[in-house]
Amino acid sequence: MKKKVKKEVWDDKASNKEQQQLTHGIFRYFGKLPPTLTRKILSTLKVGQRDNNQYVELMCGSGTGILEAISVGAQATGIDCNPLAILSTKVKTTPLEITTLNRAIKLFSTANISNKIIQKNPPPLIRNINKWFTTKAQEELCAIRDWIETIKEENIQNIFRLTLASSIRPSSNASIRTGRIFHDHDKVAKSPLIEFETRLKKICAAISSLKDQKSFSNPSLHLADARETGLPKDKFHFGLCHPPYFALYRYSSDVTRF
Repeated sequence: MKKKVKKEVWDDKASNKEQQQLTHGIFRYFGKLPPTLTRKILSTLKVGQRDNNQYVELMCGSGTGILEAISVGAQATGIDCNPLAILSTKVKTTPLEITTLNRAIKLFSTANISNKIIQKNPPPLIRNINKWFTTKAQEELCAIRDWIETIKEENIQNIFRLTLASSIRPSSNASIRTGRIFHDHDKVAKSPLIEFETRLKKICAAISSLKDQKSFSNPSLHLADARETGLPKDKFHFGLCHPPYFALYRYSSDVTRF
């Protein structure tokens, strides 16, 4: 006789504000697991308690599960084959002093990039680049990218890199809706310089909220294939695997190659 399994249905009806607590809202990563649902899963399974505090997430994406796990006191390990995912997770889970965050904002505001747009390196090899970006947008994105490479402090450079990543699509002629990217003829693309500064301030404000999280411990992040991680066996108490929605978003899209 087959054993009947009791099913539970969880309705995740949280507001956008609830879904963007801490640093969850600093980067729009399509197909991510809702933070409030993740929190409920970890709470129900008592992740983070003394005998259940080793958490591993394969395909950690933008860091939703990692951030929630360390928020409840777990020792978290994240794995992803996408460098952008690891970057996002690192920025979202690294508390920084307000002086460091203010210095990051000041660095950009005093860089006068708009007066120094001299293209050192060409744009990435994007098919039909002029369809997706105006000439001015290409110049500004390249100037920001080249300037970021001159920043020596790793934590600040990581913030700038994620800020640039989050500014690219709004600065393009691509649709802003979730789903496959298409050219939006009615869209007025934003200035990369203005968009970068706006998003930088938002990201720094969110990171500043991490200082009140007393249980935080730095996660161990690995750029690796989830099928062969190289991590030790029998170490983790709880593992989460939330694969990306391949039908929802084209991760290899030309628009994201900056």
